[in-house]
Formats: sequence, structure tokens, C-alpha cells
Amino acid sequence: MDARERSVNWARVAPVIGIFALALLVALLALASGHATAKTIPLTSDKNGKEGLIAGALGTAADGDIIALKGGVFYEENLTISKGVMLLGDGNSHLTAWSIHVTARNVTFHDMTIYMRSGVLRIDADNWTFEGTALQECLGYTCVRVESADGGIIRNSTFIGNNGDAIEINGSRNLTISDVYISASTSGIKLNGTKDAWLFGLRETQATIGVYMSWCNNLTIDHSILDTTQYGVLAANSTNLTIGGSLIMSNAGYLTNYGIYLAGDKNITVVNNTFDGNAAGLAAYKSSGVLFKWNSVYDNLEGVWSFDTGMTVVENAIFENVRYSLNASTKSVMAANNYWGTTSVSDAKATVRGPTTLDPIKISDPTPDTPPVLLSPVPAITNGTEDQVFTTLLEVGPYFSDDTWYVQVWNPRPSSVRFTVIYNTEPKNVSIEVSETGTCAGTCKSAEGELKATTAINWYGTASVRLRATDWRGKHVDSNIFTITFSPVNDRPVVDIEGIAKNSEVDLLGGEERQFNITVYDDSLSVIIQVKIDDGQWIPVEQSTQCKRNNATKLKGMPYCARTEVTLKASGDLDVGMHNISFKACDGERCSDEVSTGKFDFQIYDMGSTGKSFSPTGVALALVLLVLIAIVLVAMASPKKQKEGQKEERPVAAASDEEE
Repeated sequence: MDARERSVNWARVAPVIGIFALALLVALLALASGHATAKTIPLTSDKNGKEGLIAGALGTAADGDIIALKGGVFYEENLTISKGVMLLGDGNSHLTAWSIHVTARNVTFHDMTIYMRSGVLRIDADNWTFEGTALQECLGYTCVRVESADGGIIRNSTFIGNNGDAIEINGSRNLTISDVYISASTSGIKLNGTKDAWLFGLRETQATIGVYMSWCNNLTIDHSILDTTQYGVLAANSTNLTIGGSLIMSNAGYLTNYGIYLAGDKNITVVNNTFDGNAAGLAAYKSSGVLFKWNSVYDNLEGVWSFDTGMTVVENAIFENVRYSLNASTKSVMAANNYWGTTSVSDAKATVRGPTTLDPIKISDPTPDTPPVLLSPVPAITNGTEDQVFTTLLEVGPYFSDDTWYVQVWNPRPSSVRFTVIYNTEPKNVSIEVSETGTCAGTCKSAEGELKATTAINWYGTASVRLRATDWRGKHVDSNIFTITFSPVNDRPVVDIEGIAKNSEVDLLGGEERQFNITVYDDSLSVIIQVKIDDGQWIPVEQSTQCKRNNATKLKGMPYCARTEVTLKASGDLDVGMHNISFKACDGERCSDEVSTGKFDFQIYDMGSTGKSFSPTGVALALVLLVLIAIVLVAMASPKKQKEGQKEERPVAAASDEEE
């Protein structure tokens, strides 16, 4: 290639290199200064419904965003949720879809009703949440199916009128299912290969199976009512299960239903439950390490049935069952200190069949059981506040009484009167329960328990509540409807700063500006936003006098309050050097945490000055820019040098010709 060809090629390449250099520089600058922030995407529908709104919003959403649904019906076909977003309803929002597939972590469904027209709501991701959500009329065989998830919550939700299983969870762990109502399902909750799960406050009616567990480990069922047609709990090949404080009964009669059926299970604890109207209260087949204690088992076909099972039955009341109180086969059951419904030792032994050790037999004659009594109306409770977490508001003992008869030798035994919340006008905002605290010796004249409440973040208001006290034989009494008032408390403001990542280094040339978008969330009427540079004084930026206390979009868990822009200028507000910029907001009583607002390190530099400090990022960008400029200059200069070289060669050639 001669000089002229090289000159032409450089001339063609130089502009391309220049454009590439400029594009690269712009990309680097965007990468250095870019910052993604969470946002709320509002969607509004009407009673006639609109299609595809949620799918469209997901196309522009990012992880952490909130898609806020307001009113009406939202129609979707096969909806895939591949972003970690919250679908936030307003209590009147209805999502109707053929199928829903969750593939992203940290997806939340909150305060809405979901109708599945054909397929399943399937979750293939971790840390999912259903809260205050109703899933109704799921027409597929399974309503919600979870696969291989680490972390998941279903709380204060309902599953009503579904064709098949309400909830199916496979190969998952670290789950909480609490205060869930399930009606008219094949299986209420089906767990396969799942471990580390806590099921609390279940209310199941008309389900064939209340809870099904297969190859599970470390699961707990507590304070639940399982009123089923075939099995209250069916467990197979599972280990380390605890079932306690629950009422397990059949609404179809004791010829078809088993309270708890164990098949090939190990290390099972069944404590302080009531079994009524089942084929067998507890049935165990080829299981081991079964402890059955402090249970009331009556009016079943058989109280306890055991086949080839290692079982300990102690301190239970097992009586008035149709055939046998205890029917054991193959392996002997260790049964001691139980009441069998008679004062005669021979009559007690007649209710037991199979190789079983009965001594000692407790033959105390209980007083006839009567229902619990409401001694006086439960008063209105006014000591509630927002942001409560499992806080005791009332000792309920003085308002209830029962004739429970458990003898001293069985102490310490949990209170035989269990309390449930049967009416709550604010289930989405207030979780209420009564934990039993007392033990009974002889006759209980005070059914002891503590009423506790947990509120949604920053919710306050009034909830109307009714309690039910149920004794060891399932007899109950209901309280009056009383109110619990939760008063507001002044929260510390929360500040969001957009436009720069927290705790980051920012490079500015002298004279450049940096704009901050400051958003404040607070529950007061006004706030003052302040800024501080380095260790200087806090300087007021703006005062808002129109905070929106009841705004429906509660980012950061609090209402939107104020928004302003703060612009800082290099070599104006900021001198050359490293700086620390802080923001905070105060509402007259409390200030936001300065740390929570974020601190920002600024490197201000001037290319033409000496003695200036440079940040690593700034040096890197400057070097890239200088190298690219050098390449372009060399490329542009090359043709000229080659032309000058050609001019110098001609005299040499002429001289040679003359010599020849």
C-alpha cells in the first residue's frame, strides 16, 4: 500500500473514530451519573374492566416499583410478572386473568381480589407475598402453585369457591401462612417436599383435606380450625411436625373423616387439640416418635388408632367415643395418666384394645361440662396505636369463665379454653389474636388470655371485634362486639434523594451543577427540608404546608408529603475538593435520620488548575477522553505528513536522473 492509499484510508476512518469516541464518552458519562429509583405506576379501571393495563405497566416497570390499581376490573390474558414489583390494590380492585406466572423475586399482591378463569397462579421465585388478597372462583384444578421457592408469605387472605386445591407448594422452604380462610376446596393446603413452614390461624370449611403434607420437614400447625369432610391433616413420610392448639372436626360425620392421619412419619407432636366427630381423632400407620398429649378426644368413632407405630399417649381426656378410646395393633402404645371417661378401672380398660400399657389410669370424675360463660361485656379498648407489633391490649380473663376440670397432676397444661377472633372489620389493617396464658387446676373461674394486635404500617383507626371462647369439648360462648381504637403517632419523616446513588463519589467540573430531587414522606401537616455541606450549618431549603396525610400511595409506608429540587453548583456552593452533602426533614416534633437521607461524596475538580485533587472516576474519564482525542488528531494529521514526504522525494529522483 503506497502513501496515497494510506492517506485516503485514514481520511475515511478518522470521522468514524471520532463518532465512536464521542459515543463512548457519552455512554461512560451516563454510566457514571445514572441512578435508577423506584416509582409508582398508577392504573385506573372501571366496573366494565380494561384489558392489558398491568401487562403494559410491567413493560416499563423495574424491580421495586409499585403498580397501584385503583377501582374497577383489570383483565389480563396470560400475565407474566418478571419484575420484582408490588401489585397494590385499593380494596376494590379486581384482577381477572387466564393465568398468572410469577418469575421474579419479591413480588407482592396486596389488597385486591383475583379471579383465575382457567389456569393457575404459578410462582417460580423467592420471597413472594399475598396480603389482604382474596382468590375466588379459580376454575383450574389448583388456584396457587409454588415451585422451589425460598421465602413466601400468605397472610390475611381468603380462598373461596375453588374447583381443586387452594394452595399447592412444592420443594419450598421458609414459609408463613397465617390468618387464612379457605372454603370449598379439594385440599386446602397441599405441601410436597417442603420444610421450615409455620401455619397459624387457618380457618377451613368444606375442604376434603385441610392440610396435606408429603415428604416435609419441620412444619407447624397452630391455633387453627379444620372442619373438613375427609382428613383434617394428612401427613405422609414427613418428619418433625407439630400440631397444636387446634379444633379438628368433621362436618360430614365420623364415618368418613380422620382428624389427623399419619403414614410413615417420624417425630410428630400433637398437643392441646380438640378432636370431635371423626372416624378417629388421631390415626397413625407405621410411624414413630409420636407424642399425643393434653388433647380432648370425644364423640369420635375411635379416639386414637395406631398400627405398628411407636406412640406415647399421656394426660389426655379420651372418652365417649363410639367403639374404642384407644385401638392399638402390632406395637404397644405407652399410655399413662389419661382420663377414659369413667371412674371404674375395669370400664376404662374395656375402652382400650391391643397391646397397651395403661397405668396409671386417671379415673377422676369430672363435673358435667357446661359451655364457657361471658361474665361481662368486653369493654371498648382505647390504648391501641399505629405501628403496633404483637402488643398486648387487654387481659380477657376477667370477662370469661369455664368449668374446666383438669386435675393438678397434669399441670403445667396450657389453658383448656381457646380464644378465636370470629369478627374483625379491619382484617387487612389489624391482625388480632388471643394467646392463652393460664393453666387450669380443678375448676377454672377465669379463662386466662391476652388479646394482642399487630397493625399495618402507619394505619390507624377503629376496628370492631368479637371473640369466641371454646372449651375442651368444643362448647363455646361469643363475646359482645367491642371496638379497638388505634390512635396515630407522629412518625419520623422519610427522605428520598433521586439523581445520585447513595454513598457514591460524584465528579463535577468547575461551574457544573448537580440537581437533587428531594421527596419527603411524613404523617404531619408540614415539614422543613434542610441541607448541610460538610460540617456546616443546616440550611432550610423549603417548607411544605400541604402534606397529603391520607394519600393512597404510601411509598416508604407513609403518605407523600412534599417534593422539591435542590441545585448545588461547583465552585459556587462547592469548592474544589471532597465534600459531604446531607439532607434531612423535620416536622416540628421529629426529624428524619440524617444517615437515612444518605451522604454523598463529591470530587470537584478543574482541568486547568494546579493543586486540584482528582477522583479515580474523573481521572479515568479524562484519560479516555485524551486518548480518543489523540487518536483522532493523529488520524487527521497523517495525510498531511505523507503529502510533505512526497514533495521531498521528487528532487531526489530528479537528481538521480541527471547523474544517469
